[in-house]
This record gives sequence, C-alpha cells and structure tokens, in this order.
Amino acid sequence: MSCLQKKIDKTTYLVEVHFSDASTQSVEDKLRRVILHDLKYGKHSKPRKSDEK
Repeated sequence: MSCLQKKIDKTTYLVEVHFSDASTQSVEDKLRRVILHDLKYGKHSKPRKSDEK
C-alpha cells in the first residue's frame, strides 16, 4: 500500500492506494478503465480557477 499527499489551497489530501494481490489487471489497465468510465458518464469536473493559465 502507498500513500499519496496533495495540497490544494489550504487543504491537504492523503490518499491510500492498495490493490488486491489476486488482481489480474495491471495498474495501467485499471487507470484506463477509470478514466474511460469518468469520460463516458461525465464524472470529470471543471478546472479550478487556480489551474487555469
């Protein structure tokens, strides 16, 4: 298991990531599946003002 830390504005987010040892999908396959699902069902959000350039 690994932990990712991301600070956005004044909030720090900690995300623990773990995968089943019995999984047959690679990390790349999992991420592709999640991204395609979000694109298909519109789960992506608008960029924050601080992200715009």
